[in-house]
Amino acid sequence: MLLGDGAVSVHRLTDIAPVFRNRRARLHRIIRARFAAAVPVEWADPEYSVCGHCDACEAEIERSRDVLLVAGLRLTQRSRLADAGIFTIDALALSAGDVDGIGATTLNSLRQQAKLQLAATNSVPPFELVDAAALAAIPEPDDGDIFFDFEGDPLYTEGGATRWGLDYLFGLVDGGEEFTSFWAHDFAAERKALVAFLALVRERRAQFPGMHIYHYASYERAHLSSLAARHGVGEDDVDQLLREHVLVDLYPIVRKAVRVGSKSYSIKKLEPLYMGTELRDQEGVTNAADSITQYALASELRYAGDVKGAAAKLAEIADYNRYDCVSTLRLRDWLRSLAPMAPVSELAEISPSVEIAPSPLHDALTAIAGDPLDPDRTVDQTAAAFAAAAIDYHRREHKTFWWGHFSRLIQPVEEWAETRDVLIVERAIVERDWFREGKQRTDRRHLRLWGAWAPGSSVRPGGIGKPFLLYEPPTPFDSPTADPGARGVRSVSVLDVADDSILVEELLSKETEIYGDLPMALTPASPPPAGQQKPAIEEWGQAMIDAQPDWPRDAAVDILRRTPPRGTLPAPLGEEYSAPVVAALLTLDNSYLAVQGPPGTGKTYLGAHVIAELVTRHQWKIGVVDQGHAVVENLLD
Repeated sequence: MLLGDGAVSVHRLTDIAPVFRNRRARLHRIIRARFAAAVPVEWADPEYSVCGHCDACEAEIERSRDVLLVAGLRLTQRSRLADAGIFTIDALALSAGDVDGIGATTLNSLRQQAKLQLAATNSVPPFELVDAAALAAIPEPDDGDIFFDFEGDPLYTEGGATRWGLDYLFGLVDGGEEFTSFWAHDFAAERKALVAFLALVRERRAQFPGMHIYHYASYERAHLSSLAARHGVGEDDVDQLLREHVLVDLYPIVRKAVRVGSKSYSIKKLEPLYMGTELRDQEGVTNAADSITQYALASELRYAGDVKGAAAKLAEIADYNRYDCVSTLRLRDWLRSLAPMAPVSELAEISPSVEIAPSPLHDALTAIAGDPLDPDRTVDQTAAAFAAAAIDYHRREHKTFWWGHFSRLIQPVEEWAETRDVLIVERAIVERDWFREGKQRTDRRHLRLWGAWAPGSSVRPGGIGKPFLLYEPPTPFDSPTADPGARGVRSVSVLDVADDSILVEELLSKETEIYGDLPMALTPASPPPAGQQKPAIEEWGQAMIDAQPDWPRDAAVDILRRTPPRGTLPAPLGEEYSAPVVAALLTLDNSYLAVQGPPGTGKTYLGAHVIAELVTRHQWKIGVVDQGHAVVENLLD
């Protein structure tokens, strides 16, 4: 199987063929049915799903005045409305009463959005301020503020195509609309551009401690994080920007504070509200797709030696990017003008549980590893790079989780509804109201939640992982570590998972009075604590540093350096497998032995008998490790 990232994934045909035959048979049934039908499929035929985004769907949505014209309306909500007999934007605007599976507040918001869109009569859409308090999330302007926008090509790749996507332009303007750009035409240049951008931000923050970086929608926040992780540089800088609320996304503020009579809340659709006579030209680069196309053309011209032609294309992209940055600046100012007396919330530091102190051990191993983009990096340098990644693993995993978690507290639901282990709550009831039993000192309640799980979700009762309940603002409790205007959050215990619902227990914090509010979503639990794994890995990594310029005699180090095992390897195995494997293991000098084979060839049987022999006759202590508990339990059984 050739995957989208260029990798090849090999599978047994007997495992895949039944799935393929099932899908092919379904396709053939559809084709036969369509050949036999007298008329084409009608839009909204319940037998067929829609994506809602492609050109074919867009045309039918416009023609039929489908409810998907309503900004922010999701496909699951469309299905609920269809069950209630509501199919068009006009019908939704005129409807009344409840709709099963859509909360009253959400339904009212969708109806108001539909009415406002129907009221639009010219190029400047109508709007209304619906939550002035949400504008408090916009900090006071500062002389150091910058307004930032990426341009990126998701299909760019190099060499063996193991990495995809290139952010080829980092663009920003300051409060005086002066434009600064960092270009990147390959992965090596992208790394340099990231380092240069973060250096500029550090210098600017030193000069203007109260500065913020404004952007529109989650792309910039997400890609700064992913670029730092990809290139192994600037992760602590990005983490600090996030936890100190330097990045300010205006999109969720717009969605909370303002209702606009447009089917899209993209920044381009909002510009008639605040750009006046400076609306963008309709020629040249006018959207992200045009930017990617022009960049591809510029690359072709550059490879062909047409430096002047390539520069002209890049100049068009830079003009488009600068306009986006200026538009973000003007949008910030327009939003502030809507409620000049709205109080500005104090910004707090997030997630004190995530350390950001530098790791000298990680830095020392990284120094040995050298440049990750060096094509001539040695096996030993690569081994040091793997070791550095292991040292920083738990911190990096926790950072990544908390970045996503706090993003979910401010981003619109459609931005994260498809995240694994997320439940968008469609209905909730209190199965047992606030209570205490026995010696319990904290009030608690039991909530039964129904809704739509994201694909790939797997939530089980018990365990140390505690998922989070999210509450829409105004919340009945404070969340001092979140962005201003963010959703409220509470960690809960999972008591039961049924086929169509989940039962959770929520505890009342000491500072909060009893409330009756119900949550809007259940989101993933934080990663489990590292415990003794972290100091054990650090001890192993320190041994690598202490041994330099030599290397420790250690099994994991041998594997990373691709060093053959030290010891007497078994002869070709006959019918009796375990005896020669045990004999080989007894001769190993702090090294390793690999036993490989396809499914069904007896690896589990061999492992079990080797373990029994080593434990009972040689008093070995043995750890069994796998990605899941089931495999370990099967081996031990």
